[in-house]
Amino acid sequence: LLAKGFHQGRTRRCREIHRIINY
Repeated sequence: LLAKGFHQGRTRRCREIHRIINY
């Protein structure tokens, strides 16, 4: 949810977290 705007592809690790939070 907030990861979409918070972690908008900032780093490669953020992208992995994006998938876990976005499911």
